[in-house]
Amino acid sequence: MKIYDYLVIGAGSAGCNIAHILEKKSAKVLVVDKEGIAGSASGAAGAFLSPLPGKQNLYNSFVNDALKFSLKFYENLLTNGINKKGVLRVPTDNFNDEKLKNNHLSYKYFTSEYLQKISSNFQDINGYFYENASIIEPKTVCETLLLKCDFIKKDIKSLNYIDGYYVFDNFKAKNIILTQGVSPSLLELPYMNISPIFGLKIDVKTTTKIPFNIHKNISISTNKIDGTISIGATSQRHDLQNMKCETTCDKCEFY
Repeated sequence: MKIYDYLVIGAGSAGCNIAHILEKKSAKVLVVDKEGIAGSASGAAGAFLSPLPGKQNLYNSFVNDALKFSLKFYENLLTNGINKKGVLRVPTDNFNDEKLKNNHLSYKYFTSEYLQKISSNFQDINGYFYENASIIEPKTVCETLLLKCDFIKKDIKSLNYIDGYYVFDNFKAKNIILTQGVSPSLLELPYMNISPIFGLKIDVKTTTKIPFNIHKNISISTNKIDGTISIGATSQRHDLQNMKCETTCDKCEFY
């Protein structure tokens, strides 16, 4: 029987990052996921890393500090896994001109005339350009994070706690970390309910040259190395009722 310091259940962004940090601290880590590495919501995510504009407060300060850390972390982890070319934010009802203009972040204002000089494919829009933004390839990043950890693709239905260890099959671990997202938890934790957020991303090939990420109501990425761009959008949840995700994004009726 193989013994581990930690058993991490869920190989999405959260599980992979936690496992990576624990392994860096010399812990022996086993990661388990029923769909594979980044096989569910994390793999379907647009993975746009963008600043949060607006007048400075505790929330957007936290988000923007996390962004700075993330950009540096992913650049050091995988040079080709991050595409850092900034983002153009086009005003919307939620982020209008006043909110995008009067904020604590530095930006460049691009008029529609200026944008059409960059590319004739730009329509009659203007926007605010922020340099500190990028897009990553979530599956590649997650796989890199787990290079020095053990991974098993398996659907764990239940766990046994025997003599100070969590046990399943021929494996046991001293500690368990659940990073299952909105999947039904293996433990009864009523205070940990998470409302599902519905997201969709498609990767398409195009001859259009897109110099930076663009965000309005949806996000469009700059051209990636493989010749594709990503188009993504996120909604608060499927409907107004509490629900649980019982399947992967690509098999979901809403997808």
